[in-house]
Amino acid sequence: MGLFKKMKDAAQMGGEAKAMQDQAAAEHGGLGGAMSARDEMIRKGQEAQRLRETGLPGKAVILEARDTGERSFGNAVLDLDLAVTMDSGEEYRTTLTGFMIAGTDMGPYAAGSEYGVRVDPADRDTLTFA
Repeated sequence: MGLFKKMKDAAQMGGEAKAMQDQAAAEHGGLGGAMSARDEMIRKGQEAQRLRETGLPGKAVILEARDTGERSFGNAVLDLDLAVTMDSGEEYRTTLTGFMIAGTDMGPYAAGSEYGVRVDPADRDTLTFA
C-alpha cells in the first residue's frame, strides 16, 4: 500500500508543478509572451550598447519617476521625466519610457538624481544612462 500512496502523491505533486508553470506562463503572456519579453530585454540591451558606443555625452537630472505597474521578470518598469544637458551646452526635457530597473527599489531614481547619459545623435529623445 505504501508504494501506491507514494505514486499517487508524486502524481499529485506533478500536477501542482504543472499548475504553477501554467500560472507563470499566464503572468508573462504564455510562452510566447515570455519569449517576447526576453527578446525585448535583449533588444533594449543592444540599443543601450549602441548608444554607449555612438551616443553624444551629457547629463540628465530626473524630474519625476513613475512606476508603470508593469513587471518584467520581477523588475519594475518606469517612465522617467528628465532634464538633459548635453556636453555641448544644449538643454532640453524628455521622457524615457519603459525603463526597466533591477528589482523594484525606485530610490536611486528619485527626483533630483543625476546621471551621465549618451544621446542618439539622430534622435535626442533616444538615450541611455552611461
